[in-house]
Amino acid sequence: MSLVHTGCNEELASRDSLRMIRGVGMQDGRLYSSTLNLDPVIAISGCLCDGPTKITADMARPFKIPVLSPSATAVDLSDKSKYPYFARTVPSSMSEVTLVAELIVKFGWKRVVQIVVTNDRSTAANAALAERVRAADPKVDMIKMVVGHDISNLRLDNKHLYNYSKVKEFAAEVAKNQPEPRIFTGIMGTFNVVPILRAMVENGLVGSKRFWILEDTLCRTDFFISKDLTDNNFRELNNLQGHRAGDFDWPFLSDYFKGCMCGSASIIGPHLHNMWLPFWSSLTAADIRSAGYVPPEGAVEDSAFDDGGKLFLSKNTYALRVDGMLAFLVAVGNLLNQGVEAANIRRDVLIKAMFDAKFEGITGPVGFTQSGDRLSSFDIKSFQPNTTLGHVY
Repeated sequence: MSLVHTGCNEELASRDSLRMIRGVGMQDGRLYSSTLNLDPVIAISGCLCDGPTKITADMARPFKIPVLSPSATAVDLSDKSKYPYFARTVPSSMSEVTLVAELIVKFGWKRVVQIVVTNDRSTAANAALAERVRAADPKVDMIKMVVGHDISNLRLDNKHLYNYSKVKEFAAEVAKNQPEPRIFTGIMGTFNVVPILRAMVENGLVGSKRFWILEDTLCRTDFFISKDLTDNNFRELNNLQGHRAGDFDWPFLSDYFKGCMCGSASIIGPHLHNMWLPFWSSLTAADIRSAGYVPPEGAVEDSAFDDGGKLFLSKNTYALRVDGMLAFLVAVGNLLNQGVEAANIRRDVLIKAMFDAKFEGITGPVGFTQSGDRLSSFDIKSFQPNTTLGHVY
C-alpha cells in the first residue's frame, strides 16, 4: 500500500504512479533499477487533485489496483466503466449538483445563470447540473456563462498568466443579460471563486436583489480570510493585476450575500474536534524530532508549526486522507476476519471490501456507494447580514 503526493502535478502523477504500480528492481515486469527493490503496491492513497487522480486511477486500472483520493471531486470519477477501482472519502461534485438542482426546482426558479470555469471539474459539474434541472423541470432556462480564464492551477511560477481584467470583462458580460439576471449558481473551485466574486460585486451582481446558490467553497469564507493572512503564496496570487485581496472587505462578504445559500458537506465528526484538531494545535517541531522522524525533504523547522502551519495541517483534506487509509485498513481487517488469506487481499476482493466498509472516521461516518463515492449529507447554509454563516435546516 502506498501514498502518492504529487503537488497536483500530472507529470509527477504519471511518473510516481508507474513506479508504484509496476514496482522497481531487476525482476521481470518492474521498472529497472540495480539499486532499488520496491514491490508493486496493492493499493494507492492519492492524489489530491482531479487531473493527477484520473491519471493514477487510469494507470492502475489494468492492474486492478484500488486508488482512493481524499479530495478529488470530479463528476466523471464516479463512472465505473472508466474508473472501476476508484473511491474517495470526499463527497463527489455530483452530490453538490444534486443539492443545487433540488433547490432550484424546489423554489420554482425559471431563469438561472450558471457561472462556469474552463476546467474539467466546473465544466462537467455544470453540465450535469443543467441536465438534472431540465429533467426535473424542462421550463427552467439554464443560462451558461463561461469564464475563459481559469486560475485553478495557478502557482507562483506561472502567475504572469493571470489577468484579473479578463475576469472583470466576464462579469461585465454577465451584467448585460436581459432581463437582468437574478438567480446564480457557481460550481467553480476554491481559487476561482475569490476573483470572480470580487468582479461580480464590482458589477452590481451581488446584493439584496440577487440570489446565489454556491458550492462548498463559499461556505468557507473564513478559509479565504485565513489564507490571506497566513499564506504568502495565496496572498501574492491575489495581489495580481489589480485584484488585491488585502483591500477588499472579505470578512464582511456576508453583507453582500444577504440570505444567499451554499451547500456544505457534513464531514465533521466528533473525532475531528476531540482528537484531530487538539493534536495538531499542540504539535511542535520538538515533538517531531523527539519521535525520531525527520521528513525526507529536509529538517523540521519551527516555522512549520506557527498558526498558519497549524491551520494548514489541521484542514479537512488531511483528515480525509487519514480516513482513506482507515478505509483500506478496515477493509483488510474485515477480510482477514472472514478467513481470506492475506496473499489474496488485493484487486477485486479488496475494492469490494472497501466499498462495503463502514466505520466512524475523523470526518464522521464513512461509507461508500457501489460507485466508490462517499455517502454523505449536506448542510444548507445561509449568509446573514453582519454575521457569520447561519444554518438553514
